[in-house]
Amino acid sequence: MASETEILQSLIAATSAPPGAPGWAEFLRLLAETTRAGTVALRLEQAGRPVAAWHHGAPPPTLEETDKMRLGRVYAQGDLPGLMTRRAPLRALRAPAGPGGTALLWLARPEGAEDFRAIDAVQLSTLAPYLGPALTGWQAAQAARARAAQEQALARALGAAWILFSAGGQILDRAPGLEDLLTGTGIRLGSDGRLHLPEEATAQALRAALARSAPGAPPALLVLSDAPRLEMQISAPSDGPRLARLRRSPRAAALPVAVVARHFALAPAEARLAQLICDGRSLAEAAADLGWTLESTRSASKQVFARMGVRGQAGVIRRMQAGALWLADPETDEAGPDSGI
Repeated sequence: MASETEILQSLIAATSAPPGAPGWAEFLRLLAETTRAGTVALRLEQAGRPVAAWHHGAPPPTLEETDKMRLGRVYAQGDLPGLMTRRAPLRALRAPAGPGGTALLWLARPEGAEDFRAIDAVQLSTLAPYLGPALTGWQAAQAARARAAQEQALARALGAAWILFSAGGQILDRAPGLEDLLTGTGIRLGSDGRLHLPEEATAQALRAALARSAPGAPPALLVLSDAPRLEMQISAPSDGPRLARLRRSPRAAALPVAVVARHFALAPAEARLAQLICDGRSLAEAAADLGWTLESTRSASKQVFARMGVRGQAGVIRRMQAGALWLADPETDEAGPDSGI
């Protein structure tokens, strides 16, 4: 049986538990074990509406009386502020959880079971001051994770990442998804915690740039790969680690055709041509890639220029490179019907 301290520790641990960790499930399990409850349920509400809920054991009974419950008081089945007659043993607590929020924690046993002990109600009362702050902290942690995930997704979409190096070239920290940025460059993250480059001259240039980086000095620029183009800018914000910012030139061909077509109001075939032009292909090369005649490709390119409101291939490149289409989520963008010229 868990002690009061262990239950409180599990409550605090649930606040910052990463996705996939037991978190609230472990807290409710310990509480159920201690109070011998068949069901332990926890619900977070904002402005009277549920925003998150967890339970351990059998599905929890519905509590319609929650809006009438006083904050901080532990209720038994016979004194809930409502007209419903309850015979199954129950203990419920409602506590404040941040601005406009409330937390509801309740224990239940099936009808006919022995009623809860007085110490079980005391256990809920002990949790009352901690429950709201714990759920508020959990909400803040969830929001911070969501923001971080959005920022990471934007960085990946724009071909950007970062590495924190020691002066000697050891990787101290790095952006999530860095491996994806290095795909196709021949550069790899070594098991020794270092960046391994295929060209010795580039590796020497990296070591030299890290060694001479100092606060206030201009950033060092390195080209790590030509195809695909991958550049690195190294600076030293302090006397400690060196910050390397990486940028890989994004490929329009990697974008879903449906995204390009919708963004510029193009037919799918025109969108594929625009992608090839943006990636630097000539009309003759694009015609070969698409299996079109050069004359058909020239005719289609004029239609692309008109629909995109640009003059020539350089205009297509500028328009696409400056667009927000790079930020589209491929998993939520469904391809439309294909068409030819």
